[in-house]
Amino acid sequence: MTASNLAQTAHPSVDKLATLVPQCIPPIDESILDSECEMVVKEYRALVEQLRQQRVANPNDKVGKGTALRAALLDNLDARYPSGEHGHEKRTAA
Repeated sequence: MTASNLAQTAHPSVDKLATLVPQCIPPIDESILDSECEMVVKEYRALVEQLRQQRVANPNDKVGKGTALRAALLDNLDARYPSGEHGHEKRTAA
């Protein structure tokens, strides 16, 4: 999440990530980290609440160990940085 924020792209390439190293030598701005953490927690809680409403047992475990949070976070990045680059594959447990 933070790397995408710094790169301003949902799917930074390895080369793009390498160019971010100088930005990471001084500490990354706390407001960036706080913002990304808040977004992750918001998505996590929304997914847990959906499962609770469906009366699924152990919703926290299901979200924490499942793939729905990853997909939701990647969807958020795709919406935030619509670059037309390759998208992510939504993978579900088989």
